[in-house]
Amino acid sequence: MRKKRDLPRSYASAFVEVMGMLPDESHAELARKFAAMLARDGVLKRSKDIVARIEDMIVEGEGYLKARVSGANAATMEKTGRLERILEEMIGQPVIVEKSMDPSLLAGFRIKIEDTVIDSSIKGKIHKLRNNLLSK
Repeated sequence: MRKKRDLPRSYASAFVEVMGMLPDESHAELARKFAAMLARDGVLKRSKDIVARIEDMIVEGEGYLKARVSGANAATMEKTGRLERILEEMIGQPVIVEKSMDPSLLAGFRIKIEDTVIDSSIKGKIHKLRNNLLSK
């Protein structure tokens, strides 16, 4: 039995594979049929995750990595301007930075690249401190 968290990756892989076999003018029809299939399979509620995986696969296929950066507020997000260049230097690969605000972080930011998370937010530090205290 397939784990639920693998579901977006499975659907995304199938979509990207079929899309690669079709001419560009057929992609809109493929998207319509794909959405109908998600509804038929009862997984339309996971479409946001599936579409995110599709975007990641397309970006990766073009030689880029996608970095999702969440900042606590507008001031924090302004400080992430150099982040794309810094990440490219660290990783050694072109990076596309997708920015969003998440006030629940309280302060700081959180970076997610594939399965790696760098959390310098106050929320993340509180969570880490809590876990350390509970493990003692």
